[in-house]
Amino acid sequence: MATERPAAIRVASIPAGHPYIRHLLPVNDSATAGDSASVVYLADPLPDPAEPARWWPPVMLDAAWVRANADRFDVMHLHFGAESYSIAHLRELLDALEEVRRPFVYTVHDLANPQLADQAAHEAQLDLLVPRAAAVITLTEGAAAEINTRWNRRATVIGHPHLLPLDADFPEVAEITAGSPRVVGMHLRDLRPNIDAVRATATLLAAVTLLRTAGSNVIARIDVNASVRDTAVRDRVRELCAADPSAQLVEHPRYSDDELADSLAALDVAVLPYLHGTHSGWVELCFDLAVNVVGPRVGYAAEQHTDPGFFTPFDAGDAPSLARALAHALELANDGAPGQAPLVSPDRRSIQISRRAGRITQRNAIAAAHLAVYRAVREATPPALRIAVIAPLRYPIAEPHAGGLESSVWNQVLSLRQRGHEVVLCAPDGSDFLDTSPEQFVLPSLAWQPGEYATDSSYPAGYLDHALPALERALAFISDSPGRFDIVDNHSLNGEPLAWADRVGVPMISTLHTPTLPALLDAHDLTSSPRSHFLAVSEHTASEWAAEGIHSTVLPNAINTDRWSYGPGGDDLVWFGRIVPEKGAHLALEAARLAGMRIVLAGRVGDASYFAEEIEPLLGPTAEYIGPLDQSELTALVGRSACALVTPVWEEPFGLVIAEAMATGTPVAAFNSGGVAEVVGSSPGTALVAPGDAAALAAAVLGLVAATGADPTLRERIRASAVERFSLGTRARNLETIYRTLIANATSTSTATGTSTSPSASTADSRR
Repeated sequence: MATERPAAIRVASIPAGHPYIRHLLPVNDSATAGDSASVVYLADPLPDPAEPARWWPPVMLDAAWVRANADRFDVMHLHFGAESYSIAHLRELLDALEEVRRPFVYTVHDLANPQLADQAAHEAQLDLLVPRAAAVITLTEGAAAEINTRWNRRATVIGHPHLLPLDADFPEVAEITAGSPRVVGMHLRDLRPNIDAVRATATLLAAVTLLRTAGSNVIARIDVNASVRDTAVRDRVRELCAADPSAQLVEHPRYSDDELADSLAALDVAVLPYLHGTHSGWVELCFDLAVNVVGPRVGYAAEQHTDPGFFTPFDAGDAPSLARALAHALELANDGAPGQAPLVSPDRRSIQISRRAGRITQRNAIAAAHLAVYRAVREATPPALRIAVIAPLRYPIAEPHAGGLESSVWNQVLSLRQRGHEVVLCAPDGSDFLDTSPEQFVLPSLAWQPGEYATDSSYPAGYLDHALPALERALAFISDSPGRFDIVDNHSLNGEPLAWADRVGVPMISTLHTPTLPALLDAHDLTSSPRSHFLAVSEHTASEWAAEGIHSTVLPNAINTDRWSYGPGGDDLVWFGRIVPEKGAHLALEAARLAGMRIVLAGRVGDASYFAEEIEPLLGPTAEYIGPLDQSELTALVGRSACALVTPVWEEPFGLVIAEAMATGTPVAAFNSGGVAEVVGSSPGTALVAPGDAAALAAAVLGLVAATGADPTLRERIRASAVERFSLGTRARNLETIYRTLIANATSTSTATGTSTSPSASTADSRR
């Protein structure tokens, strides 16, 4: 029976103590609050206890915090603060949220960040956060339309709540006698990047001059903080104001909230000085104070309130346009008698009171809308899957990995478990991750007897006589355990799992790690529906199997880019992998000799005769074999190398060593065989040559070494490409989507037919 979730939805809001977020909760004593009160915001953890008022950089916006506190919250909601962190940091945060199955909600307040002049970093964050959010919120329909255009995401529009506290007294401003000038004001604050201070000031002063020339008694008030980000700009504003007798420049310490409200309430009209932006808290405070706003046509601030006359737009930098907007706003602000009505008229006070009543209703609606979003994303978070993973026979799925296939399965099990799924591994004895496996899932391990010819392409005598029946028992366990698993993920190079695809009772998906294998083709042909579905590690591998009638979805391999960490480079070349004929290590040794560089070989000998005949004779002072290494040792070796050589002489299905070398920042020179070109892609610091051409490979190595010396950033760019393209988290997300689609389709088919069969994704019936 499922555990009931807490009645209140606990939200890790970033931030939580900001007035905007506090005003997302319902008004406590309002009868219209309904059940919106069942949202609880976690308090902001303090980055520095010595500064209790500072919430940034936000502590909760961190992968480690998420993992350590997953039981304390149901939803994470980001409003502000992402600019404190890198894209890599934020990506890790999102991965951690997925691991602990906590949905991520993102309110897009700013499509253009007002704190930044260069928007590239902010846009990169939007490109990451918007697509991966479980729900996107924004404040206006215009912003929602832009979000839909840019990212194909439909944002929920929830308006900005009040800024002036509902229990605050309205500012008192003395009445001004008839004939006193009307005041249009502009607050430049600390001259942050989106404040168009000089142009906005010049335009406002010119517009006021036009109004005064036309007979209106108007003056301009310019407010600026005493401490500013750009003193040269401040000085230019001073010059402009000093030259205009109708201008008042007020320099002051940063206003408190109450002082700011008093300052705005003393204006007849507030003018916005924005160069860029999306929404405006200033607009909200002016609305609460019943101070009309004139603003440039920037962003979507004009959409925040549609009350007639509240917001009048103008063309930035255009004094006549601003003068017309001010004349319009002043008439509305003063009931048709510009320059004559008292600044705080009974009409303004009544508007303030009326708007406050409306704000109470709006705030409860806002709270209810947020609750609805939180409930929706929480309920839409899919449950963890129960996955049976069938590993290949032969070698344990453990470190040091016997080869790329074993490494891929190991990383897949780990990444799926990290995402909260129940992954049960069926693998040879000695494998990692067998802690939750039934005894039927522990397969015989392989052991060569003295005198036997040990290779990766054969088995010891008699091994399959007991290994295959053990594999059959594991498949029978799945078949005899209805409800135990949701899907079977098959990586075996033997045909037995495919032959059981129509009997296990749940969808099966099999990954094609190799060129076509007759045993797998035959086993698949012998099964009836439902058959296995297929993934291929590269387009090349997919096309090879498609030629034999097996159609597949391409899902490239991935690596743990945290464990394959950045290295400093060095003077030696490196070759690593299984030492078998098809991997061509002897050609790497020849290329190193031709290049005049020392090379180090690392890896397990998978063919003793090949090693003795083709590798050992070439070893010496400039060619060293150091055997198999564990993960940390291998990462260190590759990371301190000048270039990695990849030399397949068969149709390489993928080439995991390419991604691993790139993740350390080490350039790669490779034979263009099979799927190698797909792995290399357009990554920097890579070179492809014709298979078997050691001389061309040597020339490519020398070119890459020279390029590394000429460009100190090359290694960093190589790693960045690998991190972006070969992330385990990205692959696990894509794989999970495939799993859920197959499970949903199988459930739909079963419901429609009254059976427990899953649909077939292959068209192999007419293979021959």
